Amino acid sequence: MISGGPTFPRALAIPLACLLLLLGDGGARAQDCLDYSEQAIKIGTLTGAYPEFTRIAVMDSGLLVGIADDSTLTVCSLDTPASPRILGMFSLGRRYSEMVCAGEHVYLGGYGTAGIRIIRVSPDGAFSDYGSFNEQHTTTCFDADGSLLGMSLGDAWQLWECSNPSNPMLMAHVADRNSFGAISLDGDRAVVVDDAVGLRIYDITDHQHPVFLGGGSEGLSYVDPNMYYESASIMSVVISGDVVCMAKRYCIGSGLFTSCWHWLSILDVSDP
Repeated sequence: MISGGPTFPRALAIPLACLLLLLGDGGARAQDCLDYSEQAIKIGTLTGAYPEFTRIAVMDSGLLVGIADDSTLTVCSLDTPASPRILGMFSLGRRYSEMVCAGEHVYLGGYGTAGIRIIRVSPDGAFSDYGSFNEQHTTTCFDADGSLLGMSLGDAWQLWECSNPSNPMLMAHVADRNSFGAISLDGDRAVVVDDAVGLRIYDITDHQHPVFLGGGSEGLSYVDPNMYYESASIMSVVISGDVVCMAKRYCIGSGLFTSCWHWLSILDVSDP
């Protein structure tokens, strides 16, 4: 969580997004982690009356958007990095724990919420609420690329075409495994975490018929989970071209004596 409300100009939001990736947020892109690895220097702070952001993202328009525990969606201009300013605040009426952006659209979901909600944010900071869809499901794992939205439902994952946000269309429902977690889309590829065997990479050139390309053994392993256990799990994943970034967690111990470590793995998936 980012508490206290500070936000950052566009060039600094990317390293922060990579940090959020380590903490389980799926909004950062793999290439962003590679392109902006230089040391960040603070050049601006948002001051005044602002919410305590729990998720932030930079839209294609360059606007910074953030959601907060007070159920608001806030839009900030970064035109002058030394003096970022709030353009508008929109009351969502409920809390959302997860957010991704693509084009002019913000997609919201998470624990305790049904389906995915779409909000359009125009370059001038105006809001248009298209409501929620797929409300029979709750998901904390989703990603958007262009007008395509991918969401993991646990026992399956889906692709939705959202070019008409008033009426998103289900393109594919993939249930060839038992347990799906984090998901990321980029161009004609999707990568989904399978909690049993690790990554699964799909060709989504044909949105209605994803094709499994391959995967890796980066998944979960347990030893006597009732007493003593060790586990290595993928918390978040992003794909950009032939690069996949994975935020992983390794835990060992039991109860109060459990210790966990987090690290970031970067994979070349040019040959999945």
